[in-house]
Amino acid sequence: MCIPNFWHFPWWTTRTVVGIFSDSVGDCKWLANLLRSDVFTGHVSEVKVYRKPEDLKQDVSSLSRVIIYKSGGHSDDQSDLYHLLTELRKQRPDYALKNVRIVVGDLDNIESAKSNTATRESCQEPILYTKRDIKLFKESKQLIHRAKEKLKQIVTIMTPSQGWNPWNLLVSPTTHTVGIFSRDSEENYQWLMDCEEIKRAASTVTACFVSSSGFRQFHQDVSQCSFGILYHTKNRGRVNVTDVTDALYNDELRYLSDKLGKENVIVVVDDVDQDTSELKQKILENQPSISTFARELFIFNREGKAVLEKVRVMESWIKYGESLEDKVAGKAEIAP
Repeated sequence: MCIPNFWHFPWWTTRTVVGIFSDSVGDCKWLANLLRSDVFTGHVSEVKVYRKPEDLKQDVSSLSRVIIYKSGGHSDDQSDLYHLLTELRKQRPDYALKNVRIVVGDLDNIESAKSNTATRESCQEPILYTKRDIKLFKESKQLIHRAKEKLKQIVTIMTPSQGWNPWNLLVSPTTHTVGIFSRDSEENYQWLMDCEEIKRAASTVTACFVSSSGFRQFHQDVSQCSFGILYHTKNRGRVNVTDVTDALYNDELRYLSDKLGKENVIVVVDDVDQDTSELKQKILENQPSISTFARELFIFNREGKAVLEKVRVMESWIKYGESLEDKVAGKAEIAP
């Protein structure tokens, strides 16, 4: 049975209608298709594509977000984009800066676009995509969907069960203090630290380095958390979390489980070649302590994670009016 799209938008949420302007509709077709796909289900209710500026100006009041799109393969001059952006702001002074974004795609490389004069003078940086990014979007929707589903599962596990109580609708639910424990550098799992869904489901998310000689510090870090994510990247060469030769986390996983409870511990194995169910089963069979001391194992592959990172920049802007890059740069307009 086909479920109508409105079921993805409960009565208490606002419909998010995205308008895309491009002087060549074919150039932005990949972007319109991506926003209409199940990757953005729950975030985008409708996508409208405009070729004439006057049509966009006429409809702007009905649009939640406006994308002004330019193919970088056509011209290095982006001044026309900023001219339209200026006209929109003159027409709708009340239309917040965060609601309009320039997107430039089909670039050979991002660095050349960043050096463009119009880009530098813009009060909000454009979102940039290379030819390779667009190729991955077209080919890897299933990879993106799978990675997003895993993140949703992590958030569900992280969210303490409140039970059905009308009072829970009026008060803030209890949230976990989350620690990400790893022998790897924080930059390897920064994408988890930056995940909006995880940050919004937790009161805090903290990076906790696991040192071979620092078990006292590890104990202290665990005592400050109510939920633990044990992180390992295959970039080290092997998936050797527990129970195998040169296992990295035998004692740490057991301790996390003892102190936080098995239901509040998950294991993330990152940067595998293929995140198949067969690989997950093989890891669990060869390293049974993961099932014994952790609630769930999640594996992420390199390509899916890379594409997901590119999608999340757009997703964050559509949902919150700012991208992850804006937050880092401190350029996003504060929502009213």
